[in-house]
Amino acid sequence: MEMNKTMVFLKKKKIGNFLKFNTYHKEKSKSWREKKFRLEDFTYDKNKDQFTCKNNVKLSFLEEQERKTRTGYLQKFKLYRVPDNACMNCFYREKCTKSKTRTLQVSWNAERLKQQARENLNSDKGKELRKKKGNEVESVFGDQKLNQLKRRYNLRGLSKVKLEAGLYYISHNIRKIQKINKIKTTNQRKISQNEQETFLTELNMLNNHSLHIGF
Repeated sequence: MEMNKTMVFLKKKKIGNFLKFNTYHKEKSKSWREKKFRLEDFTYDKNKDQFTCKNNVKLSFLEEQERKTRTGYLQKFKLYRVPDNACMNCFYREKCTKSKTRTLQVSWNAERLKQQARENLNSDKGKELRKKKGNEVESVFGDQKLNQLKRRYNLRGLSKVKLEAGLYYISHNIRKIQKINKIKTTNQRKISQNEQETFLTELNMLNNHSLHIGF
């Protein structure tokens, strides 16, 4: 749900939504899609506001629900359910549900945001951004969490966290600059050593040539 909160923020700020939701990569797996019936496997009738399952049983609208996250984000759901005990003898029950009645919990706003993200990620621009993400973003967060063991911020409040994050990423950039300079210095030393070896080789060749011609 926190991902939905971020997507809503992007929409309000009119920022392109290229966020990978938690099932983005799984959706591309045939085995994952065939393992269990999901929302996409039910046919929705917008006029009647109801779904139809593979066994041609209707899932009617039951009620609206709200759920609040730890950060205070409130998300609304609509609940759809088949008649009581309608799933007991269903041929598809093993892939559909373990309960007596199949229920669908749908956040239409979240589904619209996911579809927008899906289309953006699959576009040419999305593919280009995904290539860059691994080098420009993920590696930084990975270094922060795994190498530097910084998994939480010590300060509280948005302004203080921004300050702490800024100081950390400044230090991250300084370490990168130091590493780059070290590589450059090492390469220069190798070049100097190679030049010296080349000079000595040419000098030996010249001395050998001088001996052959009788100097």
